Amino acid sequence: MKHVYKITPVSLYDVRGLESWLEDMARRGLVLKRLRPIRSTFERGPARSLRYRAEPCKRVMDDEPPQAMLDLYQDFGWDFVCDVNNELLIFATGDENAPEPHSDPKLQGALWKKLYRSRRRIFFFELAVTLLLLFGTPYLLFREGMPVLTLLTTTAPILIVYLVFFLVTLPNYWADTQRLDRDIWWTEEDRSRVWTVKFYSREDAALLATASNGPGGFQIAAAASGNRAVLATYTGNGDLAEHLDEIVTMVK
Repeated sequence: MKHVYKITPVSLYDVRGLESWLEDMARRGLVLKRLRPIRSTFERGPARSLRYRAEPCKRVMDDEPPQAMLDLYQDFGWDFVCDVNNELLIFATGDENAPEPHSDPKLQGALWKKLYRSRRRIFFFELAVTLLLLFGTPYLLFREGMPVLTLLTTTAPILIVYLVFFLVTLPNYWADTQRLDRDIWWTEEDRSRVWTVKFYSREDAALLATASNGPGGFQIAAAASGNRAVLATYTGNGDLAEHLDEIVTMVK
């Protein structure tokens, strides 16, 4: 089998977007082998209909995934695919009747919250280091009044490289934290949220509707035309109603 490398187009912590992308790749004949933030590895084969699930599993560097969790998924018909950054486990199944392994939403929500708190700690650590470098590097350069000489004879260049690195990565850590905070509700039984359903009348669709459960929540769209139907899920920050044309195109 030939390995194919693809740029990872979604955040690893945009769970629904990530699962949807992997399922789309499988339908194109690309089965996931290794998932990384920038580039992921697939194995080329026949097109398949697979379901993927990302499971939070925060561990220290050398710890193996818990065997009990792997056995649980296997008992429900799900195969372990890969480990991601010692934080997520990716499972897949080709059985359309395979049940969801989790029967306790509160337990799953607790696992996601643990990962969320970990990512939040990393963000605040990076923020503190960034502020330290942001104020410390100019002080080091100009304290003797000879910034060029200081730049050439001290560790200032290394500090500048680190400062640029943290300034670039800090927004990503913040975005990941916000995604996890926004999506945790999906794993919990929160009956305080009320779904709003909107139906749209169009000549090119027998059925077109969207549903959302409040600002920053989960959005779903359903469309049908002729003998085709589609259900689209969306976890972005925009309004799913702005993409009705693309959704209708799926059922033409």
